[in-house]
Amino acid sequence: MRILVIGNSYAAAFKRSERSTQHEVKFAAFSDAVGGFEPLRGYNNGEGLKLKDSAHSHAKSLWLSSTGSDGPLMLSPFATFLVIGLIRAPNACESLLCPQQAGIPPRLLENRALVSFAVYKRASQYLASVKEAQRVQSLIRESDPDRRVWFIPYPNMRDDAHVYDEQYGLPSAWLDLTIEERNWATENEKKLYARFFSAYGVHAVFPPDSLLVDGSRCPARFSVGALGSGNFLDDKSTPQWGNNPTHSPQNFLHKNKEYGEVWWQYLDTLLAHSPSLAQVGTESRPGVRALSATSASPVPAP
Repeated sequence: MRILVIGNSYAAAFKRSERSTQHEVKFAAFSDAVGGFEPLRGYNNGEGLKLKDSAHSHAKSLWLSSTGSDGPLMLSPFATFLVIGLIRAPNACESLLCPQQAGIPPRLLENRALVSFAVYKRASQYLASVKEAQRVQSLIRESDPDRRVWFIPYPNMRDDAHVYDEQYGLPSAWLDLTIEERNWATENEKKLYARFFSAYGVHAVFPPDSLLVDGSRCPARFSVGALGSGNFLDDKSTPQWGNNPTHSPQNFLHKNKEYGEVWWQYLDTLLAHSPSLAQVGTESRPGVRALSATSASPVPAP
């Protein structure tokens, strides 16, 4: 299978670990001045993708270094598209506090009552990114609505971030919970997260468990040797963002080659058990009918 990875600097971890997958992979990376996807445009009625002429110079440089050309990239050779770094990372801690964010009494914290999907959707921090995901997906599917498009969230913050900056400490409402209660909240977040994006026609892939700590952070070992946009160049093997955030704040979120390897192994498993849209028909299009693992009712409270 030929896969096109479309992403920003967070995709560097996938680039440096692409040999971990059995599939043929090509990258189209870019970003604007703040790491967004705004510069991306369609080309020739959906036959390709390009950057707008006024795109930031860094976006153009990254596009050139990842695709090998400063022109449009044609989409027809690819069966699957992975969009990395556009949507927000899952955060079970935020989900736990949804009632307060939505102006609703904090039932979840008082008696472990589950957050309903309506409350989750109302209070969710994901709405802005899902709108942009819809736009990017429409560019990819303009000439072929059967193209499989999966969205992989930008990485979660390293789990020891509070050691370097106290503002990244987890709230006491979360820390006061038992491990069992945190695990319960994380399982609930998986279902609500996937259902939220599916409701907007976007297939979001929840990270594998090995990349999460307490449902909202990532083990710090995946930040040792953190890679960035500079690592798309073949001769730039030195990790751009180093080993800790002391001198490179980008290290809080950017990850290393090992992180990419875990994702590729996980994606290979998912792809092996997920037929293309053309094979199974519209009833299994992401967003039309959620997979059973993500459309089930929230898990019961402990």
